[in-house]
Order: sequence, then structure tokens, then C-alpha cells
Amino acid sequence: MALTLSGTNGVVGAGFTVDASGVSVTAGVGTFSSLNAAASGLTGALPALDAANLTSINAAQLVGVCTSGLTKTGGFGKILQVEQALKTDAFSTSSTSYVDITGLSVNITPSSSSNKVLVDFVIACGNNTGTQNRFELVRQVGGSDTAINPTEMSSSTAMFYVSESSTGYMRAQCVYRFLDSPNTTSQVNYRLRTLMYSASYVQYVNRAHYNTNTTGSSVITVMEVAA
Repeated sequence: MALTLSGTNGVVGAGFTVDASGVSVTAGVGTFSSLNAAASGLTGALPALDAANLTSINAAQLVGVCTSGLTKTGGFGKILQVEQALKTDAFSTSSTSYVDITGLSVNITPSSSSNKVLVDFVIACGNNTGTQNRFELVRQVGGSDTAINPTEMSSSTAMFYVSESSTGYMRAQCVYRFLDSPNTTSQVNYRLRTLMYSASYVQYVNRAHYNTNTTGSSVITVMEVAA
């Protein structure tokens, strides 16, 4: 490459000029393997940079918003939202078919159909038989109910049983956790329901049978978990 030395213009070559003001490059002309001038001394249009050739970039220097091109390769399990319903009043029933427990119902709308919902609930319960308290967790999407029960409990169609003492003074605390896959971005309702196997018996929530001072509270919490 021929260089021209000028007392006025400095060093002039094909596509560039080096003088006291820095380096001036003519777009599309010439190739530089490296530039050692300070950034303030670079003027003119520089050739386009090929991202494939950029290496050793400090992560702290990556600033901005990426709208495409990044792919998540693993599940992060991040909690995206939490909804909760707290029940402090008493409930009772003698129904031999499942009925909703008033106040233990909560809605959540997943942001992605691949996300899961972690359901936690605690029920203060009792009865007048000294036998089992029977509960069921239900998922409702678009008006359609689905009972969520472990396979080993399918014959009894109950999420779990809790036995109370025969005196009827004891109030049990029922705790359960379930990771659900609703596979939807529509609103999902989770609620709890209960039954008694005989209409002559009474099922209680938030109280014992004989001792009405033995009270408690119940709660259902749902959390959307990123896939």
C-alpha cells in the first residue's frame, strides 16, 4: 500500500488518514487487523463488525435488551406468582357426597402452559365419630372439575384421611402439598371439598365437635412455578 507523507495531512493511504486529530477511515476501503487509537480519535464510518469474531467480552459490558436469539436450556423453578385464601370461620357438613368447603377456594392464571402450580393447604378439622376426616383437592378450568388424588387413594376418592379421637374434643391439623400441571394459560381454580360416609355424622373445619372453643384456621396457597 502506498503511503503519502504530508506536513499538512500527516500520513495518507488508501482509505485512511492519520494526522494530529486521530485516524480517519473511508468506509469500505482498506482492512485493519487492529486499531490502537483512542476511541475519541476514531472518526468516519467503520466497517461492519461480525459478531462471530467477537471474543472475550466481559459480561459487565453486555448492556441492553435482547428480543430474540437466546434459548433457555434448563428449568429454573422460579416462583412467578402466589395466591392465597385464608378461612377463619367454622364449617360443618353431613353430606355423603363431596361438597365445597366455603372459603377454601383460590384462583390463579398461569403465564405459560408449561409452568406448574404448587398447591399447599392446611386444614383444621374434626368430627363427631372418632373416625376419618375425608378431603379432596379439585382443579377447575373453564367450568370443568378435575379431582386431584394420588393413585393409591383412587379407590376411596380422597386426597387423605385424618383420624380424630372418639371423644370428639380433638381438632386435627391436616397438611398437604401437591405439584400440579394444569397445562393451560386460562384461569385455574383450586378448592377443597369434603364428605362424611354417613349422614348421621358431622364433619367440621376450623373446630372440634364437643368443644367449640377448640378452633383454628385453614389456608390454601397456590404458586406458579416456571418450567
